[in-house]
Amino acid sequence: MRQRRLRFTLAAFAVLALAPASARAEDEAVVRFERGVQLYEAENFEAALIEFVTAYKLSKNYKLLYNIGICQMATRDYGAAADSFRQYLTEGGGEIGEARRKDVQDRLAKLGLMITRVRITSNAPAGTTLLVDDRPAGTLPLGEPLSVKTGRRQFAVVVAGRTFSQTADVTSGDVATIDLRVDEAPPPSPIAETPVRVEPDSPSFPWFPWVMTGALGAAATITGVMAVGARNDFGASRAELGVTPERLDDERSRAQTLGYVTDGLLVGTAIMAGLSTYFTIRYATRSQSGSSGVVVTPVSFTFSRSF
Repeated sequence: MRQRRLRFTLAAFAVLALAPASARAEDEAVVRFERGVQLYEAENFEAALIEFVTAYKLSKNYKLLYNIGICQMATRDYGAAADSFRQYLTEGGGEIGEARRKDVQDRLAKLGLMITRVRITSNAPAGTTLLVDDRPAGTLPLGEPLSVKTGRRQFAVVVAGRTFSQTADVTSGDVATIDLRVDEAPPPSPIAETPVRVEPDSPSFPWFPWVMTGALGAAATITGVMAVGARNDFGASRAELGVTPERLDDERSRAQTLGYVTDGLLVGTAIMAGLSTYFTIRYATRSQSGSSGVVVTPVSFTFSRSF
């Protein structure tokens, strides 16, 4: 049987040069054909099928369709095999001998028990590849019904990155119709924007009031010391003999002025100490109670507090 099949492949090879193809395509077709024969003899039918299909595309020699159909039968792709044999009879026409024609018709009769014909209708764009059980089966729109194996089959197309499929149980007999609908692409979903939390500045320790308190306290201390010194000078001058009244008045006035200034600075120090204590307590309370924030969303501002 293998030798008989090899003879038909060699017969196809013998007429490759008659195909209307360029010299480069013809040479490539011969190389592909010879490789397909070797792979077929090694029973690597899937690889042989690829080589024969490539050779057919390059040479357009109808005799290669017989080789292709034989390989497809070997890989149990019965629907594709039936289509290849029908195409072989159509393209070969009267050039096919009676013995070969009968052989092909007998094969089609056997395949008819294992396949069915399916007419595919679809609103998919022209040129879309039809997939049957995840395998390319043709380009839409199909001019003729498609031959597929009986049983549960999946028909699908991929349009704009989206897969549209339909599963159907097909049996031998009348031609079944599969209407493969492609829906319009849904509008893109709005991208959810993550709210941005605007964190408030962390409360800072009230350094400035305490610095002012310290400065006023230091000034009060200095003026106090000066006031005590001025008072002592005034007391010593009063005890001296021959001191003029003007000098005594100046020293008294100086001692009183320094005393008033010291009193004022002490009052200011006390006030600033109170304010500093207040701000310190407020700072400690805010630091312990949590932080407030403003959540910015695409359409509103929401005030929130976390604990």
